[in-house]
Amino acid sequence: MSAAMGADNLFMRILIQNLENGKYLAGVRKSVASVYNAKDFVSPALAYAIGNKIVAGRFRVILHSPESGGLIDFMAGAGQPKHRATD
Repeated sequence: MSAAMGADNLFMRILIQNLENGKYLAGVRKSVASVYNAKDFVSPALAYAIGNKIVAGRFRVILHSPESGGLIDFMAGAGQPKHRATD
């Protein structure tokens, strides 16, 4: 690794993206369209476990570099379906 790359370029955020609507998790019941407003889950394993519990349907855990804007698809999963009350 070159010294010019620097430690700042190595920082990656761990995000959860709902593949059904393309939005990123920002809280327990909040999702946002921008990766910059999404919650950083710090650990891929933690993000996967949370995605499994919170997201209804398919999701992916992604690595996001705030400096370059780059996204890396890390792992995918399927969350628990939400049960809706009948009308």
